[in-house]
Amino acid sequence: MWAVTGYGRDESLVFEQDLDGIGEEELARLLDGHPGEYRGGDVALSAEGRRLLADSHGIRFEPDVEYFLSYFRDYPGQVVGPPLQP
Repeated sequence: MWAVTGYGRDESLVFEQDLDGIGEEELARLLDGHPGEYRGGDVALSAEGRRLLADSHGIRFEPDVEYFLSYFRDYPGQVVGPPLQP
């Protein structure tokens, strides 16, 4: 399942919200048009991605928090995708 996570200035987790029902078009916009290149981990959200999630999922983005899109399986931190090759 996809989720949005947010980290404060001290890098502590301050926000987490699961995202249900993300379609392929929405996902492509959130991943800057390259969902096939996703290999797990966190992806920083662009201003357009934040607007999209605010409109479609009602997320209120705080200015002092850095937000990311992540893919979780059974629990946060268990990312999906092959590791990046050196």
